[in-house]
Amino acid sequence: MSQSLPDSILPLHQRLTLSDEQVEAAGRLLDGMSRRLGSPPVILSQDGDLILSAGVPDRYMVERLARIAGRTWEGGRERITPEFIRFKEETFGDEGVNRLNIIIYSMHVSGALTLSIGWELSLTLMELREEVGRAKNELLQILANN
Repeated sequence: MSQSLPDSILPLHQRLTLSDEQVEAAGRLLDGMSRRLGSPPVILSQDGDLILSAGVPDRYMVERLARIAGRTWEGGRERITPEFIRFKEETFGDEGVNRLNIIIYSMHVSGALTLSIGWELSLTLMELREEVGRAKNELLQILANN
């Protein structure tokens, strides 16, 4: 799947409001995507705020991943590339004794809406990009159906 770079900075400041029907349809999409990829965490978020997740029932983990992705997008507000891969280690818990080592792949969908996945190394980047790109196109169709 080949993507061209946009001509301007991504509109990451434009938060979108999703209808209940859009959230429900996006939830089904994320569930299917996660199952096809072996159940990694899949996250739909805006500015680090979790909207939906699939693949991992641990709410703390997916909220943490959403915040990591949000901070990365925030740090690149001037970016024109519609995706990134981030290797990240987070510490949490009492005295930071717990560590989360994660590879995050994230793609801009529309406005401030981003789709991120906790990438498991058993997947190839090509498989991951194809699946996330397909999901992005379906999300854009969902958003167009107000």
